[in-house]
Amino acid sequence: MQKLILRIAKYYWTFVSSRFFLRNRPDDSPKRILITKFDKLGDFFLLIPFLQQLVKQNFEIVLISPVIHKEIIDHLAIPVTFIPFNNRSFKDFAGLLKFVRNTSFSHSLNLSMNIWGGFLVNQSKSRQKIGLLQELEHYVYKGANLFYDKSLSYPTDTHNFEVLRRVFEEVSESVEFSPCIEEKSLDDGWIVIHPFASWQPRQWPRYFELIDRLVSREYKIRVIGTRKEYQSIVIPEKIRCCPSVSFEILSSVGELLNQIEQCRAFIGNDSGPAHYAALIGKPTTVIWGPGFFERIHPKGKNVNFCISPVNCRPCRQKGKSCMAGNNLCLQNISVDMVVETFENSMKVASQPELIN
Repeated sequence: MQKLILRIAKYYWTFVSSRFFLRNRPDDSPKRILITKFDKLGDFFLLIPFLQQLVKQNFEIVLISPVIHKEIIDHLAIPVTFIPFNNRSFKDFAGLLKFVRNTSFSHSLNLSMNIWGGFLVNQSKSRQKIGLLQELEHYVYKGANLFYDKSLSYPTDTHNFEVLRRVFEEVSESVEFSPCIEEKSLDDGWIVIHPFASWQPRQWPRYFELIDRLVSREYKIRVIGTRKEYQSIVIPEKIRCCPSVSFEILSSVGELLNQIEQCRAFIGNDSGPAHYAALIGKPTTVIWGPGFFERIHPKGKNVNFCISPVNCRPCRQKGKSCMAGNNLCLQNISVDMVVETFENSMKVASQPELIN
C-alpha cells in the first residue's frame, strides 16, 4: 500500500501539480539556497568546496541529502541546515515538501539526476528553480521541463567540478570556486591505501604486491576499509604479519576522513576516498580503471594517475564484472607503474602548489 501511494503521488506531482507549484514564489528573496544532492561520496565531496565558499559569502544553505552525508558536514563543521532525505515513507517525504513550500529561498537547485529532488525544488517557495540534467541520452526526465525555471546540461565529457562551478555561478558570479576543501591536514608518516571499490572492475588486483614493494622501500602502510570490504579479500600471511603494515576497519565516514587527513600520502582506486584525499591536498595516487576519466577523476593538489589506454573506456558499468571480460584497463597497470607514480607524487608535494 505504501509503494502504491508513493507511485500515485509521484505521477500526480509530475504531471498534474508541477505547473501549479512552479508559481510558488517568495514575497522577498532572502540569501538562502535550497540544494538537493543524492549522489555517492565522490560526487558529494566535490560539492564541499562550493558549500564552504558560499557560506563565506553569507549564504544560508539548506541541504537535503542522504543521512550518510551528514557525517561529512558535521566533521568539517560546515554551518548548513542539513535535512536527511527519505523517500521510503510517504509521511516523511510529505513533511519535506511542506517544509520547502513554506520556506523562502532565492534559489533552489536539484543537483542529482533524481525525480525526488525535482519534486522538492519544484514545490519550493523559491525565486528561481534550477535543475541539472546530465546525460540526456541515458536518462528519462519525465516532466523535467515542467519542474524548473531553468534546466542546465553540459557535454558529457565536462568534469563534474566544472559542471558545479557553472551551476553555482547562477547563484553568485562574485564567488571564485577552486577544487580544494578547507581542512586541517596532518602527517603521521603513514601511507594510506584504500584498495577497495564499490564496483569490482574498478578494483586493481595487485595491491598486495604493491604493499610488499613499498615496505621494502621502508614505507609504513595503513590499509583502510569497512568490515564488508575486508570480507572480499584474503590477506597474505606475509603482509598480515608485517610490522610496517596496519589494517584499519572503518565503522563510519568520520573515521575514513580522519585516516586520510592524518596520513602522509594516499593510494587508491577510482572511489570516494581518493576524491577526499585529492581535495585536501594529500599527495594522491589514483589507479584508474573503467570510469569516465574526463568527467569524474579526482581534482585537487598533487594528484597523479596510473591509467592504461583502452578503447572501451568509459565503461557503462552494468553488472558485477567487466563487460569486455578481461578488465584490461586495470590488468595493464603494473606495480612498477604505480610505485613510480606514487614517488612522483611525493616529490610534487615539496614543490609549489599545482591544481590539476
